Amino acid sequence: MSVQILTNGHSATGPTLDSSSGPELKPSGLQSTVDHTQELIPISEIGDTPKKAPLMQSFISPCIGAFGSSFGLTSLLLAKIMANTGFMGFVISMVLAILVNYVSDIVILKLGEKYKLKSFSELSSLFDIPAIKITFKVVYFALNFGILLSGAVAFNMILIDILASQGVTSGFLVSKTTFLYIVLLHAVMFPLLMKRKLSDLKIVTILTLVACFYLTIFLMVRGVQNSSLAEKGAALIEITYDNIKSIPTAFSVIFFAFSIQVNLFSMYSELPDPSIKNLKPVLFTNFGLLACVYLMVGYFGMMAFFDRRADFQTNRENVLGMFPANDYGALVARILMLITSINTFLYTFKPCKDIVLEYLDDEVEAQPVGPRGTRLETAKIIKLNLYVTIGLALSSVAVGSFFIIIGKNLGDIIDILANLFMPVLFVFIPLAIFARLKVTPPVIAALALSSFCYMFYVISSIMAAFK
Repeated sequence: MSVQILTNGHSATGPTLDSSSGPELKPSGLQSTVDHTQELIPISEIGDTPKKAPLMQSFISPCIGAFGSSFGLTSLLLAKIMANTGFMGFVISMVLAILVNYVSDIVILKLGEKYKLKSFSELSSLFDIPAIKITFKVVYFALNFGILLSGAVAFNMILIDILASQGVTSGFLVSKTTFLYIVLLHAVMFPLLMKRKLSDLKIVTILTLVACFYLTIFLMVRGVQNSSLAEKGAALIEITYDNIKSIPTAFSVIFFAFSIQVNLFSMYSELPDPSIKNLKPVLFTNFGLLACVYLMVGYFGMMAFFDRRADFQTNRENVLGMFPANDYGALVARILMLITSINTFLYTFKPCKDIVLEYLDDEVEAQPVGPRGTRLETAKIIKLNLYVTIGLALSSVAVGSFFIIIGKNLGDIIDILANLFMPVLFVFIPLAIFARLKVTPPVIAALALSSFCYMFYVISSIMAAFK
């Protein structure tokens, strides 16, 4: 049986009801007095019918959050990676990294839905042995804290480079061992560090989006100016044994550059209608945008110094460090990447705080259900949030300052995080848990590839240590 909806005497979309579909039904003892020509209330206006969420809330805003979780300072290392792998090797590494990231994201979300998890750290509840639970949370905290430190250290070093390029000579202000700006970063950003939702950080993410496109265009212009057409073509097809040998390590760092697992549950819960189906378009859009940006940043960054590719081996910091101090285009790029370092810092401070809060009170960081602002926060929760934020900020200042003093830079920190911590937490553990429930070819392939790259890095590091 089908229904015809009438509005002002005209039929609306939908099938019709005719007499052949069955006998006419009327209430017993009553005559039908309905005027079929009068205006009926459209179904779309009936109160019980759910309204479709606005595009901004259901897609654009989550995409901004995903971009803010992914794009960061690792982009400055991509020219160095492409110089090592070659263009074809870079493309292979990037495609593999995207596929493994996607499998990891979907598996983590499915585990979250099945076991009602509110954050990534709650995966530890799936372990029966208390020691494993504690170890998982400690390693997860260490990863997030390391990313947070990479943002703080990069902010400190980029700001020193900016001041030095403008003629500042005071040793206290531009010395490579000064940690003044790490302290400044925490002090100025403290109000934002108190925020509890990623959507509260959208303004910083939007500025990061501007930095992303400026860096891409800037390197594209310099790459076109500083290399010939023949060099550009040769770089596209050239692949050597050394390039192939660099792919496993490149895969890990590029996987790091695409990862959003740290903030995956926050993005999921902030959707108007949280579901894996609704988050998939956000993931695909994020992967596609970042793939285009990373390819251009890596390729044109390498082509800007095509005749100095060997210098990338000695410059572990970033591609901007290879431009002269009087290059004003590079100066603007440094300023914008300074904002990106702030974005990285802010987006990883929240997960670090979540872990501590969950340990102190399981309900403190529970994501609100329904429209924003419907969940009332008690004075106790606000007070606890303040204390944890202050304690974590002081710890970050202390450890970040120590890294600056001993000379550790952005490349050193990301190398360790990407090759040792991320595969264990975001591939091995969640995929192994999921494989116990359901074995699928994508899960097995992702585990095998990540395991190979992980062992390659470990063995290479051990061999290098004994040389």
